[in-house]
Amino acid sequence: ASIPHFLATIISTAQTPSSHASFLTSLLAILPVMNLIQQINLFLAESIGSLNGALAILLVFLGLVGGVSRASGVFVGLLTGVATAIAVCGVLALLIQIRDLLTESLKRQQDNSGDPPSHS
Repeated sequence: ASIPHFLATIISTAQTPSSHASFLTSLLAILPVMNLIQQINLFLAESIGSLNGALAILLVFLGLVGGVSRASGVFVGLLTGVATAIAVCGVLALLIQIRDLLTESLKRQQDNSGDPPSHS
């Protein structure tokens, strides 16, 4: 009972004209699941910003431990951990910034949609 199988069932049900009530029932059954997925997605998007710093520290520490356990040494391990942290956490920070800008732009657009258009 995976979601792709459920969606395929909904689509095949919608294509038969005699079962529109069954289609609507199936569609209403998936709405709580979609709401839950949206809430989980929002939670993950908001929490990743606070976890980004902890992830950077963890990556540097893992690089340091890897360098100490191998013959490469502390400096190489530290350098590897810092480079990995910069790459991974930098990409996450960029995605967080893009999300914040899109959210702000959407809010501004929604706020302005209630205003009558100005004629210049």
